[in-house]
Amino acid sequence: MAANDKFDVLRSPHFKKPKFGYDIIEISSDSSIESKLGDTSSDKYQLRFETPIYLNKLYFEKKNLRSLSFKSLFVVNDCTPIEKSVWRIKHILFSSYLADVNWVINEIGDSELIYENIESILFVSHSFDNPQNYKFKNCNNMKDKKISTYSPYLKVPYGVFHPKFILLVFEHLFQPKNNFVRFVVTSANLIQQDWELKIQSIWVQDFFNSIERKDCEFLNYLQEFLKNILNGSKLKDFWLSKVQEFNFEDATVKLVASVPGYFFGNEMYMWGHLRVRSLIKRFISKDQGKSDELREKQERIVLQFSSLGRISEKWLYSELASSLSVTPETKLEIIFPTVEQVINSVEGISGGGSLPVKKEYICKPWIKKLLYKWGTGTMEKNATAEKVIPHIKTFLKYKIYDNAVEIAWLVQGSYNLSNAAWGQMQKDGSQFCVRNYELGIFIHKDQFEFERHFKLNEEFPKFFWRRKSNCSFISGIHANKPVGLLNFPLPFKLPPKRYSNNDHPWNIELLM
Repeated sequence: MAANDKFDVLRSPHFKKPKFGYDIIEISSDSSIESKLGDTSSDKYQLRFETPIYLNKLYFEKKNLRSLSFKSLFVVNDCTPIEKSVWRIKHILFSSYLADVNWVINEIGDSELIYENIESILFVSHSFDNPQNYKFKNCNNMKDKKISTYSPYLKVPYGVFHPKFILLVFEHLFQPKNNFVRFVVTSANLIQQDWELKIQSIWVQDFFNSIERKDCEFLNYLQEFLKNILNGSKLKDFWLSKVQEFNFEDATVKLVASVPGYFFGNEMYMWGHLRVRSLIKRFISKDQGKSDELREKQERIVLQFSSLGRISEKWLYSELASSLSVTPETKLEIIFPTVEQVINSVEGISGGGSLPVKKEYICKPWIKKLLYKWGTGTMEKNATAEKVIPHIKTFLKYKIYDNAVEIAWLVQGSYNLSNAAWGQMQKDGSQFCVRNYELGIFIHKDQFEFERHFKLNEEFPKFFWRRKSNCSFISGIHANKPVGLLNFPLPFKLPPKRYSNNDHPWNIELLM
């Protein structure tokens, strides 16, 4: 079935033709992802607190405050035109598994001001096709000298370079102390289809220049990760030095990364699922006062991904689940699209190519028992998520209190469900093997004490957050329900809807 085939389920009086040839339905604002799926609690009167996590703006989606387009990441804010801005982008570091470099540089190079002021752009990716042809459209040279590419060395067999992030350095025209870096961690590859047709997660935050050098866990971890992925790049020292110029003390998340290698002792807890385990342990004491019944019977772990490796039941429960939960009784829920959902999506069956899951992996009997539907799971007429292929990857723990749902922690980024990505214990637990490069963010409800800061009548970076002086976020339980909830724009329902006997998980063999 061709990518531009029309399905009756998508027919509407309002169709638009994207540049890359798909027929798209325009969905009304009342069926937006946020309004239909982002509400994780039936109690609309609970306090909900903003977080720096967004979804991407889909091609057919009307304006949504919780969604961002690719281009929107390259402007200081939405109110100041580029030509009137007092900031200019000087350096960019792109990281992605797939990278359509010509599409990216054409997207950011629409303005001559951006092109004229950028000094360097580094693309780091698993592989490149024709790097000698990359150039800005208003550059006459065969290759623009501002653009360089690099593919990291994979130390362990069968691994891939998979992290998806962007570092943008903005320099102030008059006051260097107001330079800032924008850090973006996403699930989207650097290709047009990923940003416009598939649901993705985006964490983004702006960080100003550091007045004085301070030891900072977030910066130290970021530098360690950059050392690994840029080892061999001519710009390694430049970027390690550049990120030191900024103050990351008010980072709203913790970073979770994977780098290929064999690790021992405390070094094992730097990467993969053991990194998540070490972060979760910091908050265990805050859960001790809650009843065992609530902790053990109501906690659930969601595993939502776009690709599945050859995993064993033993690895899933004794390693990954053990890192994600301190209680072995915690229920696991795998959210993955059905065949019907993929066929009836905006892209049709061809869109399933971005869900490269083998039938023998997803149809194991013990995995099928854990399967839950993507989106609302109802195939209702206005359910946006049922029409969009997910490329987002979300791992989270949530709890149910009466009719309320509370997300305790969340990991989003590049991680799929595989031991190559998350790591695997070897040699009776004395060695930890990681094959992939990955990057994600970890956010815990008891750690989040931040608010977005802005200035009226003055140009100011739109993703600047700082720690609250008087923390107004109340994380606790009152009358058997959470008092305050962090607002995560999730494109699926909690709790999810279980597969019926007539549902079958999508598998890549259906395209062959």
